[in-house]
Amino acid sequence: MAAIQLPSPQQFQLQNKQEAEASEIASQHIDQDDHGCESDCECDAQTESETSTVEYEHEPYETFKDKARQLIVGLFPHSIIEVERLQGGSFNRVIGVSVSSKTSSKHSRPIKKFFQDCLGIRPNKNERNQDRQFILRIPRNDVGSVPYETAILSFIAGRVSFPVPRTLLHDTTDQNALHMPYVLQPRLSGHQLEHIWDSLNFDQKKGAVRQVTQIIVELSNITSASAGLISPHNSASDFQNTVQTETTPVPEFGVSTLKAGELYTFPAKPQTTYRFIVSQCERWRAYESRDGEVAWNKIWDGLIAMASKLHELGFLPDDEVFHFAHQDLVSRNVLVEIRDTTSVHITGVLDWDLASFAPKFMSCRAPFFFWAEQGTDEDDEDQVHAKGDNEEETEFKKMFEEMVSPDFLRYAYGEEYILARRMWPYLRRGIQSQYELERAKELVEDFHNLHSLGPNVSESLAMERFSQPLDLSSS
Repeated sequence: MAAIQLPSPQQFQLQNKQEAEASEIASQHIDQDDHGCESDCECDAQTESETSTVEYEHEPYETFKDKARQLIVGLFPHSIIEVERLQGGSFNRVIGVSVSSKTSSKHSRPIKKFFQDCLGIRPNKNERNQDRQFILRIPRNDVGSVPYETAILSFIAGRVSFPVPRTLLHDTTDQNALHMPYVLQPRLSGHQLEHIWDSLNFDQKKGAVRQVTQIIVELSNITSASAGLISPHNSASDFQNTVQTETTPVPEFGVSTLKAGELYTFPAKPQTTYRFIVSQCERWRAYESRDGEVAWNKIWDGLIAMASKLHELGFLPDDEVFHFAHQDLVSRNVLVEIRDTTSVHITGVLDWDLASFAPKFMSCRAPFFFWAEQGTDEDDEDQVHAKGDNEEETEFKKMFEEMVSPDFLRYAYGEEYILARRMWPYLRRGIQSQYELERAKELVEDFHNLHSLGPNVSESLAMERFSQPLDLSSS
């Protein structure tokens, strides 16, 4: 089946050019002085450090914004364009875009509609008061991920009760004004929960905790017999029936060390959680050892031993399916609007780059950022046991525990599953630094202290502990 088709940038440009021409004809009849000039509404984006440009070796925003403007002008001809620097993340550079018609008078709207009707143009549903807001997302490194991100959003939008971004169009090539792939999305309303949390009262915070917990449970109820990413080769009918998935990519998208004919990912098949974990370890081992390069065999052996013990003890039952998990559902990725003095409403969940069908222990991750100790890492799985720094945080944790099932809590709080979640980053992205190697080794040791993995694993890790620092430059 053919994959879901979005309009090409050229088709999108033609449609908006026709709409703009209709608007311009109308503006010639009414309010000649309403033509505005292009202005740049630049935000200093204090929440995004200037070091991001250096860290990701990106073109500085001061010059990159001109390319972004050029791109948007091409997509929305004869419009007033404003671009705004927004806080990006690890995976995407983000720019806010405002597009408004050069005719802003309310009296010109009937005439614009008349010319649209004459030209057979359908009004854009996203147009509101002739001012449309968009988000331009530019992958930092994982350029191959754009079709997958689009597929994820198309898949999840029809299955959940809360708002998610939708893709208006995307370009996977560098044949555009940016000279790189991009995704254009309508901008969702609301404020990042992280930014307004301290200004909320207790009742409003409880409402946010309640809704986030409901979202986690709702996503966990979406299941598949196979693990991995939503395939961009799905059609609209696939999303209504059996969805095609692809294996978790090895290496990550954007890594340029693949040889001709090598694939990041391929169609996923049904398998058990245990077999999935083993296969991911072996795929990373094979990738690392190509051309005689270093493979971290002791670590992969240790992670496989962990999976074997979890399977042996019944923590990874063979009849368990895979569950959909956002994998980055924290307060910065939740948009909210304040409804009244006692409630807030979630208006969107952002950043689905990591979302996939994963082992159940990943979908049952508690939102412990609501009660974690101040200053701790959001990836510190041990914070799930924190009791909260005050009565409010204690109440948030109690609310979560009362809302989910006992089975969910078992996965959220069980020490074995906490250790399994610590394993996940290495299954997903491999070992890319000395720090990650040491953390992976600590993980295997921690599990060994809980459930013995046998003398071979223990001795192997002990030998590595006293070795010289490992050179990862070739891995």
